[in-house]
Amino acid sequence: IMKPPNPKHHDLFDCLRQKTVEIVADHPLTKTEIIKCLKQRYRSECSDDIITGMINKIIHQLVSKKQLFILPPFGHQKQVRYSTIPPNPNIYLKKIETELTRIIQKLHDSGISSHAIMNSLSDMILKKPQKSCRSNPLNGLEELDHEMIKHILMVEPAARQQVLVSIPDIRSSMNIPDPIFDQTLFHLAKNEKIFLHRHVHPSQMEESERKQMLSDDMGNVFIGLVLRKN
Repeated sequence: IMKPPNPKHHDLFDCLRQKTVEIVADHPLTKTEIIKCLKQRYRSECSDDIITGMINKIIHQLVSKKQLFILPPFGHQKQVRYSTIPPNPNIYLKKIETELTRIIQKLHDSGISSHAIMNSLSDMILKKPQKSCRSNPLNGLEELDHEMIKHILMVEPAARQQVLVSIPDIRSSMNIPDPIFDQTLFHLAKNEKIFLHRHVHPSQMEESERKQMLSDDMGNVFIGLVLRKN
């Protein structure tokens, strides 16, 4: 028999959503830091597991609605952080500024206009990599597998210790088409690199939420994954 929703949990969810925005508005935090902070405040209201599950869902919803933004790791920061302000590209491009300035000056000295340089840079950034028709598709899958695992560890470094990682968190932080994302996870699972965590009652999920998960042809919906030990 299915238990009715707990009104207390609904109120706590709204409160956690508000507090999540408030604490990252002060300064960017990792998911681990957000969970730790809110657990300390609301542990008397609910179990740690329920609070963690709520915060995972809240972060995903806020990122999807662009009320929260993902800050890629930079410098001594090794984990993804969350903020109410989008990442500043200048911070991430600072490392190549000196070299880029030197190259641009050389091109100017050779008579190349700033407009032509900007057009070339724009084409380079927007250009999609062309794959050779002779390339082995298996090599492509292996490369995707490798990149996916690297990204999983970037989103949740504790994944090395078999911590469950949210599939929506991984999906929302990667800029690849959904079919390729799904294919890569299924390929990793087939090759026993990851274990997929299935939702017990997928019919209770909203369609918008379900799309962020991972679904197979058998009607299974997977909400998270765990890296298998080698």
